[in-house]
Amino acid sequence: MIPISRPLLGEEEVEEVKRVLLSGYLAHGPEVEAFEEEFSRFLGGRVRAAAVSSGTAALYLAYVATGLQRGKRLLTTPFTFMATASPAVQLGAEVLFADIDPETFCLSTEAVKEVLEREEIDLLVPVDLYGQATYLDDFEALSRKYGFRIVEDACQAHGALWKMRPAGTFGDVGVFSFYPTKNMTTGEGGMVVSSDEELLEEVRTLRNQGQRGRYEYAALGYNFRMTSIAAAIGRVQLKKLTTFNEMRRRRAEIYRELLDDVDGIVLPKEVKGAHHVYHQFTVRVKGGLRERLIEHLKQHGVGYGVYYPRLLYDYQPLKRFAPPGDLPEARRASLEVLSLPVHPGVSEHDVRKIAEIIKSFIRERG
Repeated sequence: MIPISRPLLGEEEVEEVKRVLLSGYLAHGPEVEAFEEEFSRFLGGRVRAAAVSSGTAALYLAYVATGLQRGKRLLTTPFTFMATASPAVQLGAEVLFADIDPETFCLSTEAVKEVLEREEIDLLVPVDLYGQATYLDDFEALSRKYGFRIVEDACQAHGALWKMRPAGTFGDVGVFSFYPTKNMTTGEGGMVVSSDEELLEEVRTLRNQGQRGRYEYAALGYNFRMTSIAAAIGRVQLKKLTTFNEMRRRRAEIYRELLDDVDGIVLPKEVKGAHHVYHQFTVRVKGGLRERLIEHLKQHGVGYGVYYPRLLYDYQPLKRFAPPGDLPEARRASLEVLSLPVHPGVSEHDVRKIAEIIKSFIRERG
C-alpha cells in the first residue's frame, strides 16, 4: 500500500532523541527554547514563537490570548478540521461560517465581506488549507476596517508564502501543528507565533499552568508544554523542511504533467502570489465518481484522503452554528475533493504509477 502520508524520520532524529534522553532533561527546557528560536528565524524573524503540545493547544491558547470568550464571535471556514472551531465553542464563543473560494479551498474574501456587512465579529480565523496561503493581506485590511483580530491557522502550511511573506506571520497570531502527517513533525506538537510580545507572554504563561515564574501563578492555566524530546525531533525536521517541501512540489508537478488533460479530474490551482507547499495534493473528482475512484485506488494499493467529507456544522457539536442557508462552494468541495500521496516518502515512480491508475479508471468509464 502506498500511504497517503508518512513522516520521514532518519538517524539524525534518532541520535538527537538519544541525546535528550541521556541528558535526563525530558520536559520543557533549553531544547524547547532552542526550537522556538530556530522556528522564529525560519519565519524570517518577523515573529517570536512559543512551542506547545499540539496544534489544537496552539489554537486554544491563541484564542484565549486574543480575548475570545463567552459572548464573543469567531468567523471561519466550515471546510477545515474540527480543531479550528472546537476551542472557540469550549470557550463559550459563537462560531460563524463563511464560504470558500472554489479555486483555493480557503476562505473567500468576498464571502467574508458579505458576512461582515451584516454581522459583527471579534476574531477571524483563515485556514491555509492543503499548504497554500492566499489573500491574507486582504483579511488584514478588513481587520483594520472592522476592528476584529486575526488568528492565522497555518497548521498545514509550514514554509508556504503569500506575496513572499511566510504563512503564520499574518494577523495577530499564527499557529502551526507538528502532527506526523504534516510537512514536518515532532510526533505531537504545535507552535504559536506572534510579533506581539505581550500576547505571546500570555501564551507562555497559560501553557505552563498559569505560571510566570516557579510557583508564581498569574492565571489559571494548562499543561500545554512541549517536551524536550519533541523539540529535539522538531529541530532536525526544521532543517529538512525546505527540502521536504521541494520534494512535495516536485511530486505535485508530476501529477500536473500527467493528469492535466484527464476528463473529470480538476487539478489544484496555485494562485499567483502563493508558494504552495502541498501538505496535500487535492483534486476534484467530477461527475459523482469520487467513491468509485476511491475503490479503484484501494484495489491497486493506493492510499488516499478525503479532507473533508463533511462541513463542520454538519456535526452534532456544531449544528447550532449552521448558517441560515448552506454554503454551496464548501458543500461542493466536500463532495468532490480527493487527496493523493504527495509526501517525500512516496517515490516519483509511485506518483507516476498513481497517475496511470487514475487515467486507467477514467478510460474504463470513457
